[in-house]
Amino acid sequence: MTTKRILIVDDEKGIREILRPFFESQGFEVFEATDGVEAVEMARKGSFDVVLTDLKIPGLDGLEVLKRIKEISPETAVSVITEYPSTETVIKALELACHGFLSKPLNLGQLDYLVRQGLLQ
Repeated sequence: MTTKRILIVDDEKGIREILRPFFESQGFEVFEATDGVEAVEMARKGSFDVVLTDLKIPGLDGLEVLKRIKEISPETAVSVITEYPSTETVIKALELACHGFLSKPLNLGQLDYLVRQGLLQ
């Protein structure tokens, strides 16, 4: 079984510091990006099974990251996380083939379930 690769895109260091060890303990190879431009460049250089992106990040916002990563790698499960959910944003994300949408503060159990469902798609 190959190690699954996950990219965490969030400008909040604290979020990345929580998610990295959580997913490493689940057997994932974890990568981090602090802005949208860096995330898209990383996706161009290597594939990811799952991408978790914050909505409000520097460079490209989370919806643009979702759009570009799906163009690069349609099979990648991309989910959006945000402190500021709105119906309009959720609809836009779903139109861009978003796998899931979670609000902060994150529930690690829900996040783990969402990621595992993304791996099954």
